[in-house]
Amino acid sequence: MKNVTECQQELIRLGFLSPTQPDGSPSDDGRAGQLTFAAFNRFLANRGKPPVDPGDFTLAAINAALWPEPVVKTSIFNQIGAVVSIINLLKGKTMTNDQIAGLVRTILASLLAYVAGKGWIPNASPELIASLTTVVVAVWSWVSNRPKTITKIGQ
Repeated sequence: MKNVTECQQELIRLGFLSPTQPDGSPSDDGRAGQLTFAAFNRFLANRGKPPVDPGDFTLAAINAALWPEPVVKTSIFNQIGAVVSIINLLKGKTMTNDQIAGLVRTILASLLAYVAGKGWIPNASPELIASLTTVVVAVWSWVSNRPKTITKIGQ
């Protein structure tokens, strides 16, 4: 969980909190006062969410809004395939290179989505990372599964 100063710095970075207070002192002073409260509610309003009451203005609420937990969206078929592959490995069965590559693609996509959602990749939006991950995994899947030989129609 990030501290108040880090939350204030994020609100400043996003443009919802002025870097300096009216008296000229820095806004990222580590105290969640009226200016931070107002900036946080502007942030929520910008995202289409209702404002919080002063009693609900907690560090946990600020963290949850500024850095939401990632939602990893993988198809149920990928998840089932990954579980089946792991069970087969535990039973001592071997996997083909295609099965291993599919398992690695699924795990990497999930990990990258988690890392992006946690905000561990600086200056990158989770939406952009998720989009790029989807494209990379789709291309990787296509390259891995494309036919090795191409035959012309009519031959």
